Amino acid sequence: MCARYAEAGNDPIDPRVAQRVVFGRGMVASSAMVDAVYQVRGAGYKTALLTNISRDGEAMWRALIPVDDLFDVVVDSSRVGLRKPDRRIYELTCTRLGVSPHRCVFIDDLACNVEAAQGLGMHVIQCLEPVDAADTIVRLLLGHPQAAEAGG
Repeated sequence: MCARYAEAGNDPIDPRVAQRVVFGRGMVASSAMVDAVYQVRGAGYKTALLTNISRDGEAMWRALIPVDDLFDVVVDSSRVGLRKPDRRIYELTCTRLGVSPHRCVFIDDLACNVEAAQGLGMHVIQCLEPVDAADTIVRLLLGHPQAAEAGG
């Protein structure tokens, strides 16, 4: 990320400094997104988590959400030696899910990751606001607003 930031014309940032800034206050999970994944998976869709968080951060994100209850597949870039937006990590995720990219919906906050997924033929949602993204995915796949079944 730091390299892409510098390539975009910004002053270089030390990755360790960036990590402290981004994760220094900890991470929180979006309850709306967690609920949306529960709904989508409960409706029979396969789900995957594709993360670029470093191996050092794994304990942090795994403690935030019930990973095994939410996802059929977890692809961790630090374990597979590939990182988004490398097209091979999206292809690996599809292979592990047993679906073609054209049958996938990909959600991410970074435009470069969304663009790479779209280039493979995935339907994409850029997550600028987690509640909106959760509502969009539930509407797209289940045909009703996310909040329609939230909490019960």
